[in-house]
Amino acid sequence: AVRFLLGCLRAFDGEKDPRNLLSFLQLLRTLCARCEAVAAAGWSEAVGEVFDSLSYYFPISFTPPPGDSHGITRAHLLTSLIRTLRASPRFAPLALPFLFEHLSAPPLTDAADEEDDAD
Repeated sequence: AVRFLLGCLRAFDGEKDPRNLLSFLQLLRTLCARCEAVAAAGWSEAVGEVFDSLSYYFPISFTPPPGDSHGITRAHLLTSLIRTLRASPRFAPLALPFLFEHLSAPPLTDAADEEDDAD
């Protein structure tokens, strides 16, 4: 299971298309949860690589193009990323320092953040 998970991870690494990214995150969430549930051999060693790949997408910076018919929003991507990170408690020790580092950095401002603040 871990070898398959890492193969998928490497195949989709750096994916930017939001439709593919949602599918990728759902697949990773399922595989991570399965590896956790069965205590798959090699899972403990793979957690860091999986987390590093997922952390590449944080923070989500996505604004749907005008006239987009797919309806995928930044909130959809963020929710899927968070759900994937929650697939294993082994991500928590990695997530806390990562989030602390990113949340204590100066904020980045983009049009999507301004739109969220206006709501």
